[in-house]
Amino acid sequence: MLKISKILAPIAVCSLASSLFAGPDWDEGAKDAGTTPSTAQTVAGSTNTQVTRVRGGTSATALVGTPDLVDLFVVKTGSNTSLFKLDMNMGAGGEPAWDARLTIFKKSIVNCGIVATNFVTLAFPIATVIKDSVSSSWPILNGGSLVNGSSNQTLGSLLEPNSEYFVAVSGSNNLPTGINSNCSTTGSTKTLFLNTNGNGIYSIPTADAGYHLTGWTDPTNAATGAYGMSTNIYPLPASSCSAPLFVEGTIVEKNFDFNFAPAIVGVAFPCAPAFIPNRQFFFLWTQSCSGPAEVSTCGLTGADTGIEVFEVNACNPDFCESSSIGCNDQCGTANASTVNFTAESGRQYLVRLTRLSGTQATGSIKFTCAPALSSRDINGDGLVDGADLALLISSWGTSGN
Repeated sequence: MLKISKILAPIAVCSLASSLFAGPDWDEGAKDAGTTPSTAQTVAGSTNTQVTRVRGGTSATALVGTPDLVDLFVVKTGSNTSLFKLDMNMGAGGEPAWDARLTIFKKSIVNCGIVATNFVTLAFPIATVIKDSVSSSWPILNGGSLVNGSSNQTLGSLLEPNSEYFVAVSGSNNLPTGINSNCSTTGSTKTLFLNTNGNGIYSIPTADAGYHLTGWTDPTNAATGAYGMSTNIYPLPASSCSAPLFVEGTIVEKNFDFNFAPAIVGVAFPCAPAFIPNRQFFFLWTQSCSGPAEVSTCGLTGADTGIEVFEVNACNPDFCESSSIGCNDQCGTANASTVNFTAESGRQYLVRLTRLSGTQATGSIKFTCAPALSSRDINGDGLVDGADLALLISSWGTSGN
C-alpha cells in the first residue's frame, strides 16, 4: 500500500453514547444510559474479554431534561450462563445506599413488515431482583441462583449462551411497563413484576412474558443513587459508531481482535480507495490534554489497518457531524497506520480502526497526547496547579516548545 494521509471533508457519521472506562471496567459516564431499547447504552469492547465491573448512577434531580431514574445496558452472556452475574454487593464504598432493583430482559429483533427497515428491537422481561429494605441484601442477578416462580430453575437456565440481554438498574419502587403488541402502540399494557417485594430473583409470570418493555412507572419518590456492580458479562463488539469502546487518558493502549468484530460489507477506504475494509472497530477518545495527539497501530500489529479520526461536534455531542481530522493506511513500510492531529482538552474524538485486507486479527492501538509545554496550564483544565507541575516533571528532559 502507498502511505497516504489527508484531511477529509465534513461527513455525518453516527450517534454516540459517551462514557469513561471500558472492559474489563465499564463506567456509564456523562452520557446517560437510557430507559428503553432504543436508548440503552451498549457495553462494548474490541476483544471478547470478560467485563468485571460496571459503574453508574441515577438521580431524581434533573440538571437538563427529565430526571435520570433508570439505566439500561446491553450486555452479552458467556458460553456458561450459570456464571452470568451482576452483583451490587461491592463492599464498603461500592454498595448503593438506596433501595435498588435489577431487571433483565431478552433482546429480540422482530420483523414488523416485509422489508429490512421494519425490523425493531424489543426487550422481553425475564426476571427481577430488589433490595426493598435496609435489612435486605443488595440485588444480585446470579445465573446460578434459583428463581422464584420457576420450579427449581436457575436464572442461568432461563438465559441463552453468547446472547444479548438488556439489564436495567432502577429503584425498587420503579417498575417496568410493557405492551403485548410487537409492532405498534396498540395492545394491552401493564405494569410488570408487581408482586416482587421480597428477597430472591423473581421470574416474570407466564401471563406477562409476552409484554415487551415500553417504559417505567417512574414514581415521584423513585429511589436513586450511585452504584457499582461486580459482573461476569461480556461486551458486544465496538463495531458500530453508535456503540464505541470508550477511551480516556493521555497515553492509552487497547488490544483488539478483528475476529471479534463481525464481517462488514465495506466501501473504499477514503485515503486508500483501492482497499475495502472487511472488519472495523470504533473508539471514542475523551480528551484531557491540549497538544499534539496520535492514534497509531505502528509496531503494535501485523494486521493491515487503516485509521480515521473524527472530531465530535461540541455543540451536539450525540452526532459526529464534523470534519474528519485525518486518515492513514500505512506507517513506514509496514501495514499498520497512524494519524496525528492537535487535540483540545475536553473534546471527544471518534476513531475508526479498520482491517483493509488479509486475515491477521490481533494487535493493539495506542492513543497518545503530549501537552503543549509552552503553556503553564499543561493539562488544559483551566488551572495552573500541582497537576500541571506533575506533568511538567514527568516530561523533564524531553523536547518541547
